[in-house]
Amino acid sequence: MPLGASTCTNCDEATRLGVLDPISRGHHDRHKPMKAHLPLTDAACDEVAMRFRALSEPMRLKILRRLFRSEASVGEILDEVGGTQANVSKHLAVLHGSTLVDRRKDGTRTVYRIADPTLLKICSIVCEGVERGVRDKADAILGRGRRSSPR
Repeated sequence: MPLGASTCTNCDEATRLGVLDPISRGHHDRHKPMKAHLPLTDAACDEVAMRFRALSEPMRLKILRRLFRSEASVGEILDEVGGTQANVSKHLAVLHGSTLVDRRKDGTRTVYRIADPTLLKICSIVCEGVERGVRDKADAILGRGRRSSPR
C-alpha cells in the first residue's frame, strides 16, 4: 500500500478535506488532526462563532446561495428566496455584520455580494458531509452496506 494510502473511508475523506495529515505512516497516526496554522485566541473563537451563527439560519443560506451566483440587490434576492423585504433585509444585515457579505450603493439600490472567498469552500464541505450522511442513511434503510476496497 502506498505511503499515506488507507482502506479506511473515514481517513480518506478526512485527508481529502484537509483535516488529517496525508503523509502519516500508520493507520492510527492518520487519525491525529493536523496542526492548526494559526492559534485561535479567545477573540478569534468569538469571531468564528459569530460567523457560524450567521450561517445557522436557513433563510441566510438561501440568500448566500443566490449571492454565490452573482451580486444582487435586495429586490433581486427577495424574488428568489421569498419572504418579506424587512425579513430579507434583517438577514442581510446579520450576514454583513459577520463580514460574510459586502454591500455597495448603486443609485437608490443596495447591492450585496459575497465578501469572504472562503465561504463557498466552507459551504461546499458542509454540503458534501450532509449529502454523504443522507446517502449512508438511505443505504442503511435499504440494507445496502458500503463496499470496502480490497486489501
